[in-house]
Amino acid sequence: MRLDAEHPDADKFRQAMQIEVERVPERIARIRRTIADLCAPFDAFDVLFTLWSTAGIVRPGTLRPLNASASSATTEYVAHVLLDRENSRPTRAPTKRQLAQGSPNPFRLAELVHEALEWVPMWFQYRQAGGKHATDSYLEMRVRLRTHRIGVRSLSYEWQERATLRELFGPFDSSLREKIGFTVDEALSLCTSLASLPRERVRDHAQAALTFADELRDAVRERRRGGPLPSDAGAPHVEELAALSAADANERIDTLAKVMAFAGAGQHAAFTADQLAAHAGVTPEAAQAFLDLYCVNFGNRADSALYSDDLPRAIGGELEVMRVRPIVHSGDDRYLASSIESVFFSIRDVLTDALKSDQKTWQRFRRRRGERLEERAIEALRRSLVADWAETSVKYELPSVDGTGVEQGEADGVLRAGTVLVLVEAKSGALAPSARRAAPERLETGLTELVTEAHHQLERARRALADGEASKVIDRAGKPLKLDLDGVTRVVRVAVTLEELSAVVPAAWQLQDAGLLPAEARAPWIVDIHSLETICDLVERPAQLVHYVMRRQRSNRQRIWAMDELDFFMKYLDDGLFFDDQDLSGAFMQLNSHTDPLDAYLYGERGLSPQTRRPRQKLNRATRDLLDAIAATESPGAIEAQVMILETSRATRERIAAGVDQLARRSKRDGQPHDMTLVFGDDFAITVVSVPQELRTELNDRLAALGSSRFERSTLGRWLGLGVPAGSKGKLSAMAVLVAPDRVESAEQPHPLVTETIDSKG
Repeated sequence: MRLDAEHPDADKFRQAMQIEVERVPERIARIRRTIADLCAPFDAFDVLFTLWSTAGIVRPGTLRPLNASASSATTEYVAHVLLDRENSRPTRAPTKRQLAQGSPNPFRLAELVHEALEWVPMWFQYRQAGGKHATDSYLEMRVRLRTHRIGVRSLSYEWQERATLRELFGPFDSSLREKIGFTVDEALSLCTSLASLPRERVRDHAQAALTFADELRDAVRERRRGGPLPSDAGAPHVEELAALSAADANERIDTLAKVMAFAGAGQHAAFTADQLAAHAGVTPEAAQAFLDLYCVNFGNRADSALYSDDLPRAIGGELEVMRVRPIVHSGDDRYLASSIESVFFSIRDVLTDALKSDQKTWQRFRRRRGERLEERAIEALRRSLVADWAETSVKYELPSVDGTGVEQGEADGVLRAGTVLVLVEAKSGALAPSARRAAPERLETGLTELVTEAHHQLERARRALADGEASKVIDRAGKPLKLDLDGVTRVVRVAVTLEELSAVVPAAWQLQDAGLLPAEARAPWIVDIHSLETICDLVERPAQLVHYVMRRQRSNRQRIWAMDELDFFMKYLDDGLFFDDQDLSGAFMQLNSHTDPLDAYLYGERGLSPQTRRPRQKLNRATRDLLDAIAATESPGAIEAQVMILETSRATRERIAAGVDQLARRSKRDGQPHDMTLVFGDDFAITVVSVPQELRTELNDRLAALGSSRFERSTLGRWLGLGVPAGSKGKLSAMAVLVAPDRVESAEQPHPLVTETIDSKG
């Protein structure tokens, strides 16, 4: 996915692309005219409800929408077109066929919107590059951000965001009610009703149509038996139907019921503020304040003038405009949301902005926001790593880099698990709306505050704590703090954000290319709190999390891109997230979505879909038993030992697990010691040693001697020794782990194949 600049047709390709891009405004205008024409015979609410329903209803047994080409962006884009009308009513009379349809073909509308949105990233790049088909590292990252935002409102799961909203804003109910007229719980209830109330209203209308059909059938049967005609206006219809055969009459009644049930569905789905309030269980005042904040009237779209006066500049901002005001207002007190997602995932910003108007409240909120992020991040890591200890808000002093003074620093979190030290920096700030729209200066400022500063703070904490340069270490209360760091051999740096940065941070190499992270440095693991908590809940053992972070750092070096962090994690569970450098030579690797099994599991756990198996790393039973046996030693080096096992290929893991059992049997059979060593490049080696029962007490000494000898004769960074006595059925009796921290940190991770095997006797 790279242009070969030396190809003889490269210039022709650029010229052709230039022509295509310059035609984008013409294409967009044509597509919008087609959408407007298809929708013209129909009420706008009927169109929006049909699109909203087909994108929101999933296929049986799946989590995929009925209209696979549609999304919330489809409805929002069509709403953007329809808001050019003066009101929701049709702009031309429908034909009989269109009247029976009730709305235009939603699949055709989805295709048109998809076609329009396909050109938006390219048009954005063209305009930002000054009218050229060209790019640079920072512009490429911004284009990816715009592309991401077109199709994805947020990658957090709804229940995660609900919990976060309540946790952050619950203590500020009185301030929120004073500033905007509703609380966080009221906002969530209203948002839920935005989705369920329209469907209930349509269902009730359809049920009324079925009831009418049943009553009409009864009247026709009664008339055939000689009974009187009904006294209402339906008498002529009953007379006419009674004259037909029973089959013909029932067919007409069924057709009439269907027309009554589905015609005008969107108009029946629309609701008033009082109806929304009653359904959500809030006051009418709270519902009206909520709707006023989110609604847009026909003919009053924010970018209407720009769209008519300067189409080239307006293109690409349609969804951003709709996401600020996603609820369409008819003008006669009826409302319908074009996107529930846009309402729901904007609640955090709306409530945050409300608290900014009072400085004292704002400072209190910011403190709570930062503290809760730190606590959640450290708790998730502590639990998944089974940490020996964890500290928050560790403050320190250390000599400045230039040696002229003293620097003050603070680590938001410090955890130890075995020989692994984890440093955590939590950033609770948010990108400005213009930064999310990829405005260059504001985006750079936002990423600097959330990512660049986190990287530098983690590096400073590493120098101070892991490298022992700190001259003073105190806790949150200012009391001296003694951290047990003896024997630490690996440092893992984690930057946790409250803002969901899935559009940019899964590919930290883009931040390095853009100059937002040092090009020569190894980037920390940058992850949002919801993804971190999901991953920490899923990992089966501490070593798995450590190993995953290692593989993510490798993926950054290899410049692999994915839609979000959970795609990387699910790929890791599937095949280890390993790509050989030679296989990627000259290529750009982009992971497709790997989260379908995760979605199915999590939705199933909450009773929202059929239950499925919990996602697990693909390891055979022998490997799992070996990892469990290593953990059972309770050695401080157990995590590092398991990481070395996980670093190897599947075939090699099985070979090591089998070797433990085979060597134990050989020692039992011949009464002699045996050992087998597998060497993995210049990075690490794994040795299995077996001895007869009478030499069991010598196992630790033998392992230590072998490890020391291997280290002295090589540049290895790590070595794992596993000891088993004869007849133990593969059960470990001893284990030794040797690590050279300086080599581990600088080493490139190896190909997971054995580069040397030493199998000896005695």
